[in-house]
Amino acid sequence: MARLQILELPESAGDDRPPFILVIDKAPADGPLFQALRDDMELNEYITDKIGARATLVFEEVVEIPANDQFEERLAEVRPAANRLLPVRREVDQMDRITDALGLDRLRNWDEIVRAIEDARRTKRDGPPGRS
Repeated sequence: MARLQILELPESAGDDRPPFILVIDKAPADGPLFQALRDDMELNEYITDKIGARATLVFEEVVEIPANDQFEERLAEVRPAANRLLPVRREVDQMDRITDALGLDRLRNWDEIVRAIEDARRTKRDGPPGRS
């Protein structure tokens, strides 16, 4: 199965975004993708222009781009930390929902948030205020 990779190029003063080349490797030479991009330069140019690449290169063999390997290695290193952060993210989202419902800002109104939680616990335990 064909694989898409990005080969980043050095930036120059006139670049408004990082330049790159789209590299398609592992594309069978007798497959429709390889043949279409080899035979139809207008299609090749269309794809290149559409995605903002400097060029599109298609190879039958595997092309190793070292920067992409380093990215995968770095991703493997940070994945455990990211997995630990997911529960924290869910808790922050929950806190946002609660403070939004209370009309409070979770970054500034800590005393009011604590008071609202204490009031809710008291009401749950003792019943609504004013009820004897």
